[in-house]
Amino acid sequence: MTWNHSHRTCFSTARRDLLRVHLRSDEEIRRAVEKQVLWEWFQVTEPYVRASVRDGVVTLIGELPRRRQTALAAQLTRSVDGVVDVVNRLTYRADDAPFAPTRQATSRQ
Repeated sequence: MTWNHSHRTCFSTARRDLLRVHLRSDEEIRRAVEKQVLWEWFQVTEPYVRASVRDGVVTLIGELPRRRQTALAAQLTRSVDGVVDVVNRLTYRADDAPFAPTRQATSRQ
């Protein structure tokens, strides 16, 4: 608690303190990510893909079949209760991203 210039009480709160009420244990978050994201969406388990969690930050490691799935997995993981951030270290076997036209292909001759 601090005082501002008008002698009113001011409270400063860290983001972590605000989230603490809503946080789950790292183990609960890991199990939720593995069930709700990795299994229900992608039907993958260890050793292909795994999640590790530390202080609410989820790290996704492993390989999914397609490139677009790696971004989707990170997005879905962010929506799991208790997740503070996601580190996406997923790789993919096939690149299914749409091709961007090259500058040469789009310029008019």
